[in-house]
Amino acid sequence: MLPAYEELTAARNVIVDGIWNMRDLGGLPLRDGGAIPRGRYFRADNLANLSPAGVAALLRLGVRTVIDLRHDEAARKLPNPLQGHQQVAYFQVDMIGDHCSFASDVCDAAWRDADEDSRYAALPLFAHLRDYCRWLDERQPQILTIMELLARRRTAPVVYHCEAGKDRTGVVTALLLLLAGVPDLAIAADYTHTARNNFRRLELLHRQRKQPLAIRDAAEYAHRVCPVELMPTFLFWLRSRYGDITSYLSRIGLADAEVAALRTALTSHA
Repeated sequence: MLPAYEELTAARNVIVDGIWNMRDLGGLPLRDGGAIPRGRYFRADNLANLSPAGVAALLRLGVRTVIDLRHDEAARKLPNPLQGHQQVAYFQVDMIGDHCSFASDVCDAAWRDADEDSRYAALPLFAHLRDYCRWLDERQPQILTIMELLARRRTAPVVYHCEAGKDRTGVVTALLLLLAGVPDLAIAADYTHTARNNFRRLELLHRQRKQPLAIRDAAEYAHRVCPVELMPTFLFWLRSRYGDITSYLSRIGLADAEVAALRTALTSHA
């Protein structure tokens, strides 16, 4: 039996000043028993928003590596504060390039401009699914680089992030969790928890601007922006097209030794 939703999600939140959507992959259950070890892989939203206290908090977590999945221009305009830090290896990989459809564009705009709630209504599930599938098909060199970085022997603890910590970060997380052997329902629960984290920020922005909030609650935000049906549909598509996660990783060029190293890092508590 899977743990309750809150056990799968909220308990793994990492509270860091300046960001809203960071959590540990550790604690998610494995299909054959046990759980992903804590403190090795963290997913997050935009680390460019970190305060000095937030930077110090990540260093206390022992973070060795940051992988920035944002567009090249975004990374230049809002640099990651850990870039160039002597204790952290920083890598920026533009995961999706120009492969950013209406869905992702609107997500980024709504994330920046909290008063444009009406845009969320124009984000059908199929638009997100189209993006995610295109990325796996058409951005394989970039995904290979990301996976190679994650598989490095001395990478962990690692934080990988994009803007909102939902789409690019969500796809990378799905690949990692599939490789580890996390059940699909747990992968979907982790993906959808982004709605709770990001809705809190949306509420705060509206309060600060004294503006009404068109979205009622985190459940409505999830329905419009990261629906629970999206991740299982995406995982079904991946298997239908590529067979399984190891076949996909082999297809993009990830060496068998790196696949094994990554799986060990995600599952072994040694």
